[in-house]
Amino acid sequence: MALFWVKKKSSHKVVLIGDSHLKGIAAILQAELTSKYELFNVVKPGACSNQLVHSIPETVKQLTKEDVLVISYGTNDYGYDNFKSTIMNIKDYISTQSHTNILVLGIPFRYDLQNSIAVNLEITKINRMLSKIVRTLPNCRFLETNNDSKLFTRHGLHRNKLGKQLMVLQINTHTCSFFRSNTQSCIPLAWHNPVNSMIPMKTTKELQKDKPDENQRQNFRNSNRTRKIPVTRSDDFLW
Repeated sequence: MALFWVKKKSSHKVVLIGDSHLKGIAAILQAELTSKYELFNVVKPGACSNQLVHSIPETVKQLTKEDVLVISYGTNDYGYDNFKSTIMNIKDYISTQSHTNILVLGIPFRYDLQNSIAVNLEITKINRMLSKIVRTLPNCRFLETNNDSKLFTRHGLHRNKLGKQLMVLQINTHTCSFFRSNTQSCIPLAWHNPVNSMIPMKTTKELQKDKPDENQRQNFRNSNRTRKIPVTRSDDFLW
C-alpha cells in the first residue's frame, strides 16, 4: 500500500482511495488543485472492491461536507468473482458515508485480457448501474472516465501518461464543482402600478366597436408607393 499526503492549511480535504490505477494521480492532481485543498492518497495495488471498507476508516470518518472522497475500485474484481460483488460492495460503502462528498470513478476497461471485448461490455453495464445508484444519493457523483484504448499502456491494464492527465483534469473539475455556488441571477420583473390595475377592462362589444370596418381598412395604407392598376383577364387568354 502506497501513501501520498500533502498536508497544509486548507479549506477542503481530498482523499483518494483506489487500486493501482491511482498510481501517480496524486502528484499530477496536486499541481492542478489550488492551495484551498489538502490531498491525501491511498493506493492498494491488486485490491478488490471488498477491501474498500478497510481503507483508512479513521481518516474517512473525520471528513465533512467540506471535503471530498474519491474512490476508484472494481478493476481487479474480474479475477476475484467476475464482477459479481462489485455493485453491492461499492453501494454498501458509499451509502454509509453520508457525512461527506463522494466522487465514484467509473471502472476502467481491461485491454490486457484475451476476452477483453466481452469483459469491457460487462464493465460498461456495471458503470451504467453504478451511475444510476450514485444518482440517487445527494452527496455522491459519478465520473465516467475515457476508456479509449489509445489512453492505455501497451500491456493494456493501466492508463498511460496522457490517460492519467485527462483523468486528473476530470477529477479536478468534479472536485471543485462540489463547492461551486449554484446561485442564479435574478429575473427582473416589470414594476406593478396599482393605478393602471384599477382601470376596468373593456368588454367584447366595446372592443368590436373600436375595430375599423372593412372600408376603413381598405382606405388605410402604410405604403406611399403608387398602387398598381389591376390587370383584367381576357376571354381569349388561357389562365
